[in-house]
Amino acid sequence: MGSSNTERQMTVPSYWEIGRLENKIAYKSNREATVGAVGAVGLTSLELAFAPAVRRYHFGPNVRRHVAFKDAQNDILRALGGEEPLSGDHYLKNQPKEYVGRLAVEVRKGNVELLLDGPVGKLTQYVLAGLKKKQFGSEKAAGYYADWLEATKADYVRPEEQPALSAEELKKIYRKLGGAYNVHLALAGAELRTPDVSDDFGENVEQLIALNHLESRWKGGRTHVPEEVLKEASVDPQASVDKTLRSPVIREWRDDTRSDAAKALKLDVYDLLHGEKDLMPGPERSKRFLAREAIAAINND
Repeated sequence: MGSSNTERQMTVPSYWEIGRLENKIAYKSNREATVGAVGAVGLTSLELAFAPAVRRYHFGPNVRRHVAFKDAQNDILRALGGEEPLSGDHYLKNQPKEYVGRLAVEVRKGNVELLLDGPVGKLTQYVLAGLKKKQFGSEKAAGYYADWLEATKADYVRPEEQPALSAEELKKIYRKLGGAYNVHLALAGAELRTPDVSDDFGENVEQLIALNHLESRWKGGRTHVPEEVLKEASVDPQASVDKTLRSPVIREWRDDTRSDAAKALKLDVYDLLHGEKDLMPGPERSKRFLAREAIAAINND
């Protein structure tokens, strides 16, 4: 896992620069959640005091890079959803679709040098540097991040003539969204990856999350009922969410699909927490991380 010449040539923001950006984002997030600046300062101070230990317990080592990834993800999701990025990234705010598409291309290359003038580019470069240090052998861990970006754009940016996607297209989105878990595993220095648990682990978690939030996503223009099911139910993808969920066909599909995904994940959770240790790479803390993510999806937390 030694550094190559390409890795040494990367311009990477410093630990302290990312720390200042993280504090800015935390303050703005807390400002949204409180009535004024005083409350936001108090919440941010508490977060700075206790969050590192909590995050290390949840994600494992390399906490600042985990947080940088989560902050970048959150800003991208906010911008695609029409909200202002907490980091104040103007390019992302003004051209979210174009920015995410370009970021995905550069992340796939493993270096976002051309986007370092913006906060999300800096956060991403910091994450990529961590992934290059921690990836195993010939692994291209940046690809997990690129997968998440491509799937997120495909989910939010639907063609006007095709607001509903096929079951196979949705499956591809869920599978690639699941790459985010491998980003965290790689940053933590774990050998474990989601396919070591099961071929469909990440896909099942993301599909279950989508089904849990079917109503809000539908209202936001993100239809997560497959085109085939809508046709069988004779429901237009532009119909109101109330009309959609009144359909017996769609209700049955949702219940059955959610049940199948939950059953598969419960087996995965058991293997993660109680399975033979020699049959799955570690470490144990990373297995617990994946188990918690699966349990949260199952319980709709």
